[in-house]
Amino acid sequence: MSTNAYCDRDKIIEKISVSPINGSREVVSEGPSWRAKSRGESMYPLIKNGDTLLIEPRKADELHPGDIVIYRVPSGSFIAHRFIKRNVSGSLLTNGDSMRQYDKLVAEEQVFGKVIQIERNSRILKLEGRLNGLNTLLITWLAQYRVPLQITIKKMLGRIQWLTGFR
Repeated sequence: MSTNAYCDRDKIIEKISVSPINGSREVVSEGPSWRAKSRGESMYPLIKNGDTLLIEPRKADELHPGDIVIYRVPSGSFIAHRFIKRNVSGSLLTNGDSMRQYDKLVAEEQVFGKVIQIERNSRILKLEGRLNGLNTLLITWLAQYRVPLQITIKKMLGRIQWLTGFR
C-alpha cells in the first residue's frame, strides 16, 4: 500500500469524526484499516443501520466492480455503496443495494477505500471468498442491467451472504 493511501486515510480519520459514512459520525478505531459505524439502509440487508464497517484505504484504480467503496460526496459526507462499473473517463458508477437508481458518478479523487468486513451483533462477515465473490457478481450484474424484481433479488442475496459467510 502506498504512502499516499495512508496520508489520505489520516485525513479521513479526522474528517469522519465530523462527517458521516452513511450518516455515521463515529470512528471506532484508527490504524492502517479503521472502523466506522454505519447509518442508513441504502445497503440493506448486507449493511444495516449501526453495523461496524472495517475499511481499508484504497485508491480508485485498486477497486473492482462489486467492491463496497467509501467515497466522499460534495456535501462532505462519506458514503459506502457498491461499485458497479467504471466509465471511459475513469469515474465510478455506484449504487446502494436497496436503491433503484444509480448514484451520481464518483470521481477517482473522491474514493478513500473499501469495506472489507462488516460486524453486527458480535458476528463478522468478511467480504472475501468464493461464495461471497459469486454473490457479489450477481448483485453487481443485477444493478448493472436493471432486471425485474432487482431489489427483491439483491436483498435475498444479501441475506444469503450473511447466512453463509459470517465467521
